[in-house]
Amino acid sequence: MKRILLTILLITLIFKAYSQKITKWEDVTYYGYPAVPVYSDWFKIEYLYNNDKDMIINVLPKNGKSFSLRTEKVKERIDEEKVRGYLVESLNEFRDDYDLSHGTENSELTDICNDYSKTIQNIFVAKHSKFVGNPYKMDVNTETIYLCEGINYLHYNLFTLIPDSIDVNKIIANYVFDGLVSCPVHASPLVREYNIFEIGFGLDFRENGIMVVLQYRDKKGSY
Repeated sequence: MKRILLTILLITLIFKAYSQKITKWEDVTYYGYPAVPVYSDWFKIEYLYNNDKDMIINVLPKNGKSFSLRTEKVKERIDEEKVRGYLVESLNEFRDDYDLSHGTENSELTDICNDYSKTIQNIFVAKHSKFVGNPYKMDVNTETIYLCEGINYLHYNLFTLIPDSIDVNKIIANYVFDGLVSCPVHASPLVREYNIFEIGFGLDFRENGIMVVLQYRDKKGSY
């Protein structure tokens, strides 16, 4: 009986996915947040969209039909310190695509994000930190006028089609932002204009992928 119920459930989910139509990003909103274009040389985003609260986001290779499941070579090519070293550069290249001002790393926020990323068991049970104990909360720090958090998980299979001639560490750093911005809700803090934009980068490198936690702070003042 359990097998029958599971089969029915799978058929229902498959039917639901295929019943949705691919929608241009310009026509997509999610919980009131508009989608934005994703500028990537390696990935394209497909929105299977029914309505504002019923949507599936598919990440596809730009030059291929599907990703490989063989991630051994990807993991061999990853240098954690290189990925981290590219993040500010990748953030500001990302911001340039939207004609927005640049951000700078806040090392204390990075420490907070790194610590929190390690506590998340997996993306399916991920919960926001609610900034517990965070010294940059608006009710604690009078210089903070905005504080937000983004969480994502980057499966290593996403990078299986990156050729050996390309530094996969840079592509991973780029995708930290491209992956989040593909979701309209997560896009909002990434493409907003800030007075002074500070960011913390949390990365936890795991067996099958990377848990990502970013925290964005808008500080009083101007550059």
